[in-house]
Amino acid sequence: MVPLQIRVAAPTGLISRLELHDELRIGRGPHNDVVLAGPQVSWSHAVLRRENDVIVVEDLGSSNGTFVWDTRIARPTRVLGPTPITIGQYAFTRVTGSERPNAPLLVQDLDANLELPLRERFEIGGAGTADLQVVGSPTFVLRPTPDGLDVNGTSVDLPWSPEGCARRISVRRNSAYTPTARGEAQGSILVRLRLDPAQATVVHLPTTSTHTLTAENRVYLLYALARALHDDREAGVPLDECGWRSDDQLTVAIWGRDGRVGSKNRLNTLTHRVRGEVERAGIPRDLIEKRNGWARLNASRVTLDLDRGRGAP
Repeated sequence: MVPLQIRVAAPTGLISRLELHDELRIGRGPHNDVVLAGPQVSWSHAVLRRENDVIVVEDLGSSNGTFVWDTRIARPTRVLGPTPITIGQYAFTRVTGSERPNAPLLVQDLDANLELPLRERFEIGGAGTADLQVVGSPTFVLRPTPDGLDVNGTSVDLPWSPEGCARRISVRRNSAYTPTARGEAQGSILVRLRLDPAQATVVHLPTTSTHTLTAENRVYLLYALARALHDDREAGVPLDECGWRSDDQLTVAIWGRDGRVGSKNRLNTLTHRVRGEVERAGIPRDLIEKRNGWARLNASRVTLDLDRGRGAP
């Protein structure tokens, strides 16, 4: 039987994969199949079991709990599709179909078997803020260019590998890249935002459904995404690439740099709640489009109050 593939997102931003044949025990202790670090992970925390083509997760009496979406489970729970399972600061998600990042360039960590998208700015290095952390490595700041790749301000040829890096890393073109099509919301949603007071009004033109969000963090998330869309359009970024921002960039925009540690799961929960709130008001949940650790606002027009309140994220 072909094993189920599971994607694991660590609090450092690194992504790895696991194979689930029958059972995987997860916890802080060395006896587990998957050993996770962190004070929120118990010695024997949880177990993932395979039942035919379905994953069943069971909490093993952990102190901080195991979550499916944002709900703490109390009994063995069937997990359907790519629903996230959260253990401490780690997110486990089943891989369904091809999950190669849909970006023009890919950063490949050959030692860790990772492929990460390079869309706007990507940092490799030993600092805790790097997108790909490599202990003891010099810092490399990567940016895509129309002709290839810019590294620390210098154009380089592709494929490119960093010198003096402790791991085998390569940047190359993604031969499978195709421009992403927007969902139902494209061309049919208007978003008006202000920050003092925090308020986001969303209008679905085909149905005239209108909803106003006032919870601050929900407004700040939409504001950060709307600002990204606005700025990219002003800069002439191609439409299919407009507005994409990484989870890390959105985390900083909402909670600041001091709030980065442990905030990845908070961002996933916040996105889920915003989508749910607008969907209950009759507005498509793909107002926020998510793809492999990146997100964008799926709207035809945004209006920003740039001069009041906290200021633009």
